[in-house]
Amino acid sequence: IDGNIAATLGRFKRGKLELSDIDTELELAKGSAHLHKLDAKLYGGTLNATGALAATADTGSMQLAAQLAGVDLEALLANTRQRQKFAGRVNGSLSLTATGAVPADWKNTLSGPLQLSIDEPVLKDLSVEEVICKAAAQLNQEALTAHFAPDTQLRSIRAALDFSQGVGNIRQLNAAVPDMEMRGEGRIDLARSKLDIQLNTRVTDDL
Repeated sequence: IDGNIAATLGRFKRGKLELSDIDTELELAKGSAHLHKLDAKLYGGTLNATGALAATADTGSMQLAAQLAGVDLEALLANTRQRQKFAGRVNGSLSLTATGAVPADWKNTLSGPLQLSIDEPVLKDLSVEEVICKAAAQLNQEALTAHFAPDTQLRSIRAALDFSQGVGNIRQLNAAVPDMEMRGEGRIDLARSKLDIQLNTRVTDDL
């Protein structure tokens, strides 16, 4: 099939993913599909993407570049049936490539950078400050007399990963909490469904 498609859609739903106010341009030629533009609203924010899919008798390839801005994290997680433990606004960008005969193979060859930030993030039903202070009090054999809010109000979260053949190496993972700074390192192995992260925490004298 060869041709060009330009379309606007009021609403599109695929599984739990829901987009609205969609403006898209797609070109089909010789077994390949080129997404020249996809602009849409996603859970109170915006999604802008371009990409390409190519298929042959025994293999295929995928390219995707996308930007997210102001996406409601709580609404996004609710639509993936995840527990709503996080809230905030997600911003990010990615430029990923993969090869494989079927989409299920792409996780083994996924390559490219991904950057993510969360503005005004909230971790619900867990006080990171209380966890750290309880541990410190126990090590010092002291009583913990302070009281903490039930949720953790973070200032920001920043993460950056570089994927190569399905393994994402974390080159930046920063979380800012009042009176506390956290930096992480590690990697994500998609093929093995394994996540290894070490998080180092620095606590101020005030806390």
